[in-house]
Amino acid sequence: MHGRPRTLTDVHLKARWVEASCIRLKRDGKSFREIARQLTAAGCGDSEVLSRLPEPEFVFPPGYRISPKACHKAFRRAMYRLPNQEAAEAIRLEVRRCEEMYTRLTAGIELGDLATIDRALRILERKANLLGYSGEGGGRRVE
Repeated sequence: MHGRPRTLTDVHLKARWVEASCIRLKRDGKSFREIARQLTAAGCGDSEVLSRLPEPEFVFPPGYRISPKACHKAFRRAMYRLPNQEAAEAIRLEVRRCEEMYTRLTAGIELGDLATIDRALRILERKANLLGYSGEGGGRRVE
């Protein structure tokens, strides 16, 4: 089995296309819910969405749908496939977004607004996970 070359099937092509699309849309700042919505629309033939994504070399099945959870899994798989430098850059971009969100919350934190403090803590947890400091087995360490 080990000596035979692997044949790329439509399933493999779709998986790589979803992974590439998830990375592209995540870099644009989209949530996994929005990514799932756009990929589902692309699978149903929405030409406006397809024009912003890599050209698929296959046909989607009728009624194609993808969940936000599946998009998250595809994104994580793709991140591990990327060369270290590209993955590190994607992580830095996400960390920068976390820092920008946290900065916008500082006024509410200083006022003691509990909802703002809770949101800030979630952002800090997300940042720690991205940097690999959370113990949840999150992202790669980026220095």
